[in-house]
Amino acid sequence: MGHLLYNHSILRNAHPGEVSRHVNSLVGEHYFRIVKGANPERKKQAMLCHRPVDNISFNYLYFGEEVVISAPRPTNYYHLQFILDGECGVQSSSGNYTATRDTALTVNPYHPENFIYSEDCKKVIVRVEKDRMDSYLTSLLGFPIKKPVEFSQIVDKSTEELQSLQRMVSFFCEELNSKHSSLLSSDYLATPIETLFLRAFLHAVPNNYSHLLSSMGSQEIPVSIRKVDHFIHENLTEDITMNDLTDIAGLSVRVLYKTFEKYKFMAPMAYLKKVRLEKIRERLTSGNLDGETITELALDYNFNHLSRFAADYKKQFGELPSQTLKLHSHNAGNERQI
Repeated sequence: MGHLLYNHSILRNAHPGEVSRHVNSLVGEHYFRIVKGANPERKKQAMLCHRPVDNISFNYLYFGEEVVISAPRPTNYYHLQFILDGECGVQSSSGNYTATRDTALTVNPYHPENFIYSEDCKKVIVRVEKDRMDSYLTSLLGFPIKKPVEFSQIVDKSTEELQSLQRMVSFFCEELNSKHSSLLSSDYLATPIETLFLRAFLHAVPNNYSHLLSSMGSQEIPVSIRKVDHFIHENLTEDITMNDLTDIAGLSVRVLYKTFEKYKFMAPMAYLKKVRLEKIRERLTSGNLDGETITELALDYNFNHLSRFAADYKKQFGELPSQTLKLHSHNAGNERQI
């Protein structure tokens, strides 16, 4: 994809430090250092291409040296990055990762991170302004969001959704680069292009609103139910009552029950229990409970009757919580029979 933005080059065959200065103003603020001393014999080959479209921009970045980029937080933008060649190590509070051609990399506005570019690392980076992401998601859901979007940082490109998103970015880059294409050159098309990309981004990359977005299929779910769904996911460890849910929905108990049965195929409190059990299973399959026992985890999610919790868990997943943990645990000390 990188060569597809060649006609929008800001710098070619440049020193990495010079490219870094332009990246600071166009792509993202950062601190920059070269890991190894630059080889004076090596031809300067760093390159930056940049093409804005409304509230997003398409960028190609290549330093030609092994460099470390330290990104401060908070910022006011998101990145979606595709590695074309080489690899990029990521050091963050959530862990250490390596992004390659087989993965996509996202950058959220909230956490400081270090990025270690290999000498041959080449990237396409799509930058999205945070305010635009927030406003688009609000319009999509039908109610104001209280927490900003947070995407999974490293995503496997084997999913059809992500492959489709990469093809879309590749197409946009090619059309933006063409001197003869009129498809993306008209200002009135900028907003539809931006909207199409944002929708694909939100659906293809797992995030804290995926549970709502995945339910927005052919049958339009009422805003009241989406509000309750989001409230449940955001407050799973809180003591949620039926009155809380009716207040959020702005519906009577009877109407909320009826609407939930229609769109979720179960009662509201049954749905709450289902989502809590799914979250506990997610924690157990990660194999890392951060020192918590299964009992403590169940209590965290308001399952105060442990025998009933174990029975409900087995009914939903076909195995006991301890069996799930045993299959996935990296720490046998976490295991306790329930």
